[in-house]
Amino acid sequence: MKKAILVVLFVMIGIFTLTGCNKQNQFEVGAVSTIEPSSQKVSLSIKNNTLTNNGTTIILANNTDEDATYGSFYALEIKEDGNWHQINVSVLFNDIAYTLKAGETKEIEINWKNEYGSLAKGEYRIIKDISFAKADGTYDDFYVAGEFSINYD
Repeated sequence: MKKAILVVLFVMIGIFTLTGCNKQNQFEVGAVSTIEPSSQKVSLSIKNNTLTNNGTTIILANNTDEDATYGSFYALEIKEDGNWHQINVSVLFNDIAYTLKAGETKEIEINWKNEYGSLAKGEYRIIKDISFAKADGTYDDFYVAGEFSINYD
């Protein structure tokens, strides 16, 4: 009985060791992204020295003389074969509108570990949606993106 338990224990340790040495992302890579980000009105960048494989701090900068709005939504995409691909995960966000005043810059901490897991080596981009209200009551909606690389597991 003790011998069987030891064999199972060694097999489990071996499996754990092998999977730890070959880290892969915990998500499914989806279709090529159709999102075309714009940075003319609002820019998104990664704050220096905040990037880990579990999250980062982003900086949103409103480069206009109008107030913009954004929500808690964000998405990560991965670059494969020279194309940006959607990442197939199910994420729920609170539907809250935040104001980014004219000329204002805001830092936003993002932790994606629960939704995307710890990211493996690769090229990624984080995407946020931004809106500007128009005089006719409609909105000018667009996406901004910041690219980053994870260079370690």
